[in-house]
Amino acid sequence: MNDNIWIRHGTWCEEAKMNLLCFPYAGGSPGIFAGWAKDFKEDINLCPVLYPGRDIRMDEPISKDIKNVAREFVKESKELFDIPFGIVGYCAGGLFAYESILCIKEMYNKTPEFFIPISFASPSYKMRLSEICKSTEDSELVSYLTDNGIVDKEIAKDEDFLNYYLPIIQGDLQAVDNYLYGNVDNLNLDIYAFFGKDDDMFSNDDKELWNKYTNTKCVVSDINGRHYCMEENSDFIISFIKNIKEVKQNGK
Repeated sequence: MNDNIWIRHGTWCEEAKMNLLCFPYAGGSPGIFAGWAKDFKEDINLCPVLYPGRDIRMDEPISKDIKNVAREFVKESKELFDIPFGIVGYCAGGLFAYESILCIKEMYNKTPEFFIPISFASPSYKMRLSEICKSTEDSELVSYLTDNGIVDKEIAKDEDFLNYYLPIIQGDLQAVDNYLYGNVDNLNLDIYAFFGKDDDMFSNDDKELWNKYTNTKCVVSDINGRHYCMEENSDFIISFIKNIKEVKQNGK
């Protein structure tokens, strides 16, 4: 896995029983999952996904097509699916994750043991980004990000943020806005969807849409926090993943 440009800040052990693929939010990088490495050392390989246009791939263009990015990732990462694997998708990363699941099924006829979308209400939910993504004014996007608590107001004034991070965020949000939703693909896998209980982006009906995407188990739960709730609940989510892995391996 060390030569896979799609994986960054992960862990790898040949004796591991599961690979955990983690997809960051729009504008994010695999570094948001780096703190999980200490908890996944031998039994689970931590595999945070690196999208083009950031980190060591900053010279590559930021793609505006989620389906193409997912297909390229899956095509170039076949080794990740040689053992059982689970998938986590954070915010817009849930859409990248979902499209990757479809590609993995199509190319290799394999399905993850589980899918955990966090702060993402299924591919059929159209994020309300059209107007802000079509705007040519950076200031409007910055206002949107700060007003919704996505970016701290002081950080938003920093030149490094404006010159490096803002174009990445803008590109990723445009990719989400460009996404063309098709038919519901009924997946044969367990889905555990988590939402911040103080996140006002989604209604309960939006959240429950995940039930249409699987013919096995679907559990929708609220956890502490707002939209970006993963960080303050990381210990809980890590323990949850470890428990699922044990249940799957023991066949219970």
